[in-house]
Amino acid sequence: MTSRNSMRYSVLKLEKLIKDHIDGKDDFTSKIELDEKLVDGEDVLNALNNIISEIRKEKENYERLERKYNKLEEEYENLKVRIFR
Repeated sequence: MTSRNSMRYSVLKLEKLIKDHIDGKDDFTSKIELDEKLVDGEDVLNALNNIISEIRKEKENYERLERKYNKLEEEYENLKVRIFR
């Protein structure tokens, strides 16, 4: 039986291999490791869920920054109108 810590390590390692493969970082090594790895379906789902969660956080952060940028852009335009009337 595998301990919870080693299962967590497997998920984190799998997640890193998938990200490296997607990002093209050390693609050859990650591809070989992924190809040779016997993976439990639950580990794959956990790794993918972690990656999806990170993507959602990044998307939320991007959207927040985009709203902030749009607000600043609007303030800039208002200032331009007031200054150059």
